[in-house]
Amino acid sequence: MFEKSKIDARIRHTIAWTYEAMIQLLKHRKYEDITVTDIIHKSGVSRATFYRHFKSKEDVVRVNVAIFFERFNEDIKSYFKKSYEEDEIFLINHFFQQVGEESHLVNLVMNANLDSMMIEGIRNIINIQKEKFYHLIPTNKANEEYTIDLVALSAWGLIARWMKNGCKESAKELSSIYIESFKHIYIALFEGKDVLKGVTL
Repeated sequence: MFEKSKIDARIRHTIAWTYEAMIQLLKHRKYEDITVTDIIHKSGVSRATFYRHFKSKEDVVRVNVAIFFERFNEDIKSYFKKSYEEDEIFLINHFFQQVGEESHLVNLVMNANLDSMMIEGIRNIINIQKEKFYHLIPTNKANEEYTIDLVALSAWGLIARWMKNGCKESAKELSSIYIESFKHIYIALFEGKDVLKGVTL
């Protein structure tokens, strides 16, 4: 997908204008009723320019989701160049903060039923950072993949519920809910029980 350093000004403008056009159009109609022609007219880009960069309106969403995650990963890399602490709490807090700041994009993804794009982006973050933050030490690759799926799907489910509820909680509060939920689930399932006895992790 696009790398920020390789996107010239014209491409950045096209991406920004088409994205903003979709956000504005969604205020007045359903996603499925929006056409490429609508986006072209609203954004002011030509049809040739649109199809030079996108194959469909879904591509507009896909490109902006990719840019969101690229920017997030750059933020994380920058943070850990300055800090020697392995701070998974910072990672989680910063992610939910960025999601809150990009609520229009998240709502667009949900309206377009393209949740898989966000889930895959979250999976990639976890996969990239797993050694530093999550210390996943499975005995085989299959276990690791299940764990990553569980964490990614639960994060997206929480975000989707947050958006549907009107983002009443702050991003920091949402982060706390996410972390506390895993703790409560673990306690409910395993504390004081022998269910893991004899199980190889």
